[in-house]
Amino acid sequence: MKFRSKASLLARLPRHRAETLITYLSTLSTHFDELNLIFRTQQGDSQAFNPLVTKYQPKIEALIYGQVQNRETAQDLTQDTLSLYFRILL
Repeated sequence: MKFRSKASLLARLPRHRAETLITYLSTLSTHFDELNLIFRTQQGDSQAFNPLVTKYQPKIEALIYGQVQNRETAQDLTQDTLSLYFRILL
């Protein structure tokens, strides 16, 4: 079997399928990056947790705010949630 470059394989796919594949691979890459950050956190690299906090803090806070309807309480609960998750990873 002859191996072809990724570009030549994508060029042979219909456009919508190529876009779907690119989106899927991009998603896998993002998940891999996040798993790598989690692994590094578990290995003691506390700075590896920061990008996860940056990405998910607003989403968690918005979800909690939707339940409690109080910004300060939502911020406190978000901080508690992220602190608990960090301790679980260690």
